[in-house]
Amino acid sequence: MTAQARWAARIVGGLVAGGVRHVVASPGSRSTPFLLAVLARDELTVHDVVDERVAGFYALGIARVTEAPPLLLCTSGSAAGHYLPAVMEASAAELPLLVLSADRPAELHDLGANQTTDQQHLFGVHARAFFELGAAADGEEVLAGAEARALQAATRARYPWPGPVHLNARARKPLEERAAPRDSSTRIFVPSARPDPDGLAWARARLARARRPAVVMGPAPVRARALRPVLRRFLSAVGAPLIADATSQMRFTGEGLAVARSALALRTEVGRRRFDADLLVQVGAPPIDAGYAAWAKGRPRLVLSAGAPADPGASAEAFLLGDLGALLEGLAEMPARPPWWGPLPPLPGSRVLAPGAVAAAVVRASAEGSILALGNSVAARAIDRHVGEDRDLAVLHQRGLSGIDGLVAGAAGAARVSGRPVTLLLGDLSLLHDLGGLATLRGLRTPFRVVVVNDDGGRIFEQLPVYERTSAPEFERHFAMAHGLEFRAAARFFGLDYRRVEAIDAIEDALAGEDVRVVEVPVEPGAARRELVEALGAAEARWA
Repeated sequence: MTAQARWAARIVGGLVAGGVRHVVASPGSRSTPFLLAVLARDELTVHDVVDERVAGFYALGIARVTEAPPLLLCTSGSAAGHYLPAVMEASAAELPLLVLSADRPAELHDLGANQTTDQQHLFGVHARAFFELGAAADGEEVLAGAEARALQAATRARYPWPGPVHLNARARKPLEERAAPRDSSTRIFVPSARPDPDGLAWARARLARARRPAVVMGPAPVRARALRPVLRRFLSAVGAPLIADATSQMRFTGEGLAVARSALALRTEVGRRRFDADLLVQVGAPPIDAGYAAWAKGRPRLVLSAGAPADPGASAEAFLLGDLGALLEGLAEMPARPPWWGPLPPLPGSRVLAPGAVAAAVVRASAEGSILALGNSVAARAIDRHVGEDRDLAVLHQRGLSGIDGLVAGAAGAARVSGRPVTLLLGDLSLLHDLGGLATLRGLRTPFRVVVVNDDGGRIFEQLPVYERTSAPEFERHFAMAHGLEFRAAARFFGLDYRRVEAIDAIEDALAGEDVRVVEVPVEPGAARRELVEALGAAEARWA
């Protein structure tokens, strides 16, 4: 039994004590001692993912559902570099994540040894902390120190500011010895921040002076679903509407908690008049849509935040920090006021193939209590602007940095650990970017649907000024990046069922069943732009 095997076992023991229950491993030799130590722990579930970039986003899906830090494990060299996009997203989205990169020992560095590079501080400012564990040595003091530092790393990933933490550990050959696992004697209990009573009193007084308060919510983690009862009491107490993104966990509750199509309403004159708030209460992050930003500009705003307060416009009147549930409970202790606003009449649904109509059909077909995973760009906007339906759904998203990478892998990771049906709605460029993520769906026993709206490129740019300021060939080649591809062959390459749907009425049937399936909906280029223009016109006429 080598000191290295015992050392690896103690590192893994510290990570387990810190809350790690899932390990996402990619192939490699230098990581062998750590993988063997992982395999010796009954508490750990190992997920094998070939591509480290895909593995990083797969781990984020696990983190979003479990709220505990998954461990990414890779070999030395360029392997850990592929984690950078997922580490950046984890940092921005405040998701706990641990990266353990195996490394060559110090005596092989700076000598031209194969697969050897500087892995220290690889993720820069995006990592909450970096731990250089060095190499194994004999002695209980060394072993205990490795275990304690691993536990500290796992704690830093969760508290005080959740995010990614990087550990680098150097291994020498031979790499294949095993050691018996040993439980850590240390336990960590993470507190939650309680709000300041004076801040609550000040905010209640400020709310009492407001005549037309509105509550706004942007992207939030799945755990925010637990806030629904107290948020409902707060809305009732202040008589406020809830303007919430699809990704807020409050838009799809089955109770009509939030204003449907709010992103569309705030782009219309009649909608802005109806929701002419004189005070905004921002719970967590602000909504994403540009229509919200224009509407909110210049309005007084209170920000409630459990972490780093989000204030993109640098215009908040006050910040109340602490546990969001406790903050809302404290603010709900006010005499109830009647609502000052009225609900929006429903708009007729479109029956043409366009992103909003597809999104509405996907929501109708999603089972109550299932997970709706949303891509960025057109998919998320289609929900916020065009979907009037409501049902109880958990919404998985990647709004930390709003990237299009790793969407399939992230949803797959969430499906694996939750066991809940998942429907992923995304665009064609997003799926092209994460074709490797389809490999993570193989063998999945949970119903899973990849619904790809294929309008031949990045059509979100058709809604930006560049569309009017470039020639059609320039736009199609350099901005939309039209590709002319379909995904039938990609689905079948990975052994997945494939359906092509060319009518809105056929989408719900195509989503029925219990298997894993790619459903492709071809949409004409320009359809998203036309759909938005038509919806704005219908809203102005019907809501007047």
